[in-house]
Order: sequence, then C-alpha cells, then structure tokens
Amino acid sequence: MKRATFHEALAATARISCCAALLASPGCRAEQSTAPDSGSGEGSADGAAPAVIAEPDPSVTDAQREAALSPELEQRGELAACESRLATNENAELDATEANQRCCNMLLTAISAPFPEDADEQTKAASNQTYDVWMHNQTACCALLDWPGGACTPWGPPTPPSAQRSLAQLSPASKPGILDLRDEARELGLSLATQPATAQLQRAAVVTWTGRMVNEHGSARVFEGLSAQLEQLTGAAKLSASERTRLRGFADEERLHGVMCGAVVEALGGSARAPALPATAFPSHDDARSPLEAALRNLLSVCCLSETVAVALIGAERIEMPEGPLRELLSQIYADECGHANFGWRLLPRLLAGANPALLDRLGDYLEVAFAELERHELAHLPAAFVVPAGGEAFGLCEGAAARELFHACVEAVIIPGLEAHGLPARRAWARRGVTAPTKARSDHAVHAHAYAQPAC
Repeated sequence: MKRATFHEALAATARISCCAALLASPGCRAEQSTAPDSGSGEGSADGAAPAVIAEPDPSVTDAQREAALSPELEQRGELAACESRLATNENAELDATEANQRCCNMLLTAISAPFPEDADEQTKAASNQTYDVWMHNQTACCALLDWPGGACTPWGPPTPPSAQRSLAQLSPASKPGILDLRDEARELGLSLATQPATAQLQRAAVVTWTGRMVNEHGSARVFEGLSAQLEQLTGAAKLSASERTRLRGFADEERLHGVMCGAVVEALGGSARAPALPATAFPSHDDARSPLEAALRNLLSVCCLSETVAVALIGAERIEMPEGPLRELLSQIYADECGHANFGWRLLPRLLAGANPALLDRLGDYLEVAFAELERHELAHLPAAFVVPAGGEAFGLCEGAAARELFHACVEAVIIPGLEAHGLPARRAWARRGVTAPTKARSDHAVHAHAYAQPAC
C-alpha cells in the first residue's frame, strides 16, 4: 500500500470517529483548512475547479510574499512546537490546560488533512512524525477534548462469514472509497425539532449517525449478493416473482437508509461524507454440498441473525425517542428492517422443507461461525464504556452496556428458539461459538478493523 493511501485512509477513518465530530465543534474550527470545498466547483470529474499553476508575479516583493505566508508559517511552527513537547510526554498523560487542548486540536487537524500523492520526502517524514505523536497521546488528547466515547452503530448486516476462506479472500477487494451523500441527504430537507444542548451530545450524535450512514449504505451490497444467490435456486426452492422483486428492493432500501442517516448528520451540523465500507466478495460457500445449502448459510447470517438483532436495537431506540421528525425517520428504517428479517424467517421453513438430519447438522456447524461473527461485529459496534450524554435518547443514542445486554437477550430468547423450531441445532452452535468458530473463519470486517485501524478516540 502506498504511504499516501495509508495516510488518507487513516485520516478519513478518523473523521468518522473522533476527528469528524471534534473538527465540527467550535473549538476546532479555527484549525480547519480554508481550502474551498472540492464539491462546489466545476470543470473536473469530482466537481472541483481544475488546478492552475501560476507563474510568480514579478511585481510582488519577497517581503510581501513572506507577509502573506506568515500565518501558515506561524501555524506550522506552532504545530512543530506541540509535537516536540508532546513527543517527550513519557507517561502519555496531559494536564487540562488550554495549551494542551490547542495542541491536541492541532494534531487532529493535521492528521485529518488529505495527504498529497506527490508529497516530497520531507513532507512525508513530517506527516509520519505528526501521526506518531498523535498515536502516543491519543488517549490523553481524547480525554482532554471531552470526547464522549464510542458510538452504537451496528446497523446494516455485514458480509456473512465463510467457513473456509483463503488469506487472499480475507483482504478487501479494493481500498475504501469516499461515501459522499451530502447532496442526497440535503435534498430530504430534514429539520430536527430540537438541537443537542451540549457540544458533547452533538459530537456523539454526529459520530453515531455517520457510522450508521456508512453501514446502512454499504450493506446494500450484501443484499445484492444474497438476491443474486437466492435467484439461482431451482425446483421447490425457486423464489416466486414477488419474492424476487421484494428481495431486490432490499438493497435500494439500505441505500435510502444511508441517505436518511446522512440527512440526520447534516441536520445535526455535520457532513454526510465519510469513508465507504471496503468492497468485499459475497461468500459463495464452495465447501457447501449444494447451492441450496450455500444459500441457506447466507440467509441465516443476513436475515435471521443480523437483521433480527437490528430490529431489537433500533426498536429500543425508537421506543425511547420522543415524537418528531427524527422518530418518523427512524420508524421508516425500523419498518424496513422488520421486513428484511421477516423475509428470512418466512423463507427459511420452505427452503428447509425435507432437509435431512445431515444438512441440519452441517448448518449447525456453520451457525457456530455465524454466531461468533455476529457477536464480534455487534460488540465491536456497541462499546460497553459508552454512556449516553444527557438528552441523547432524543437523538437515537444508546447505552453500550444496555445494548449489549439486549443483543444477547435477542439471540438467546428470540433467534435460538426460532432456529431450533426449524430443526437447527442453534443452541449447540451458540454454546460452541467461542470454541471452534475462531479457527474456522474470519470475516472480512474483522480484517478491515486491522487493515484500516484508525487513530481514533
């Protein structure tokens, strides 16, 4: 991977976690770049004005040039001074001083800036040093900047895990692109009944809905893969015309959910722009004994596990949210998620009709893998330490510990009994998920968490 790609991916990922919210807060605006918005111009593929390299104006003196550059040079000097001071911070703790807070803000701004592809060696070395200093001080800086913690963002079914996956398949098919839903989100014209009362709540809400935007929009590919696979089934398992139409519509619904979440981000004062989920191959399960068995694995993972948990979590957030435009938006998403889960549960008995004990047992083996990945994915997006700032329920935020408890209750009281009723050894699979599953499979998302680890709080 090129260093430019590495830095840009890190910076973009940081913006959707700690950095995005911090840079949107009043305390960070003074540090932001004054470069024009790349989406506001004309004349290039991405809407930005074409770059123009101008010759030096002979009428401008060296003294005038130095005066024009002095603010930038002063800022560079201040950043260098901050780096020098924080680099020697051996215990990685910082006193709550205005100077330390400014240094942390400057570091965040620096690592979030786009990294030029044609950067010279000196610029690369300086950027690497800034990143190293930030990583050494990130915990102290995030505490100093009053970052509220992680966000509850497990929406959108991830790519199902595979029972047998090569190392090459574990890697993303391509580096993450940028998901820019600003125009579509603004077209919805969402206006919230109230705004967050504190900067801390605003930051937490922006990060939460940005994560949901990315996951929901990215999960459209999961439903496209599931639809293509299920449509290949023949005989008694063949989908009806109405089932095919409905299933194909799920991908469009997930993309719309992404736009709707982006509209919430915009209404909160954020920007509906973030790194997209890396493109990953939908598992074909070549080790399965038949196309039906392969399709059943993915149907179980996507609809009966992931989307069922989503219904529980979103439903709880909806219940605690007061009436208003945001609750109406969440209710539409909730209704669609109910439909996605319900589709899987209704189709499952038909696909299992006449299944022999050997097939049910093999599906139970796969459920060990699927349950392990489901738990890993959910807990990774439901940090136990996250405490909702006062008033957060009105903006769809959830307590990490409470959401984890709801997740486990959903699995044990809803999903497992439901699967057992269809003859699947789900209880056995859940009990054995931590024993055998980690050696059987690793999901794409688990690898992405390492491949694109962000300098986040």
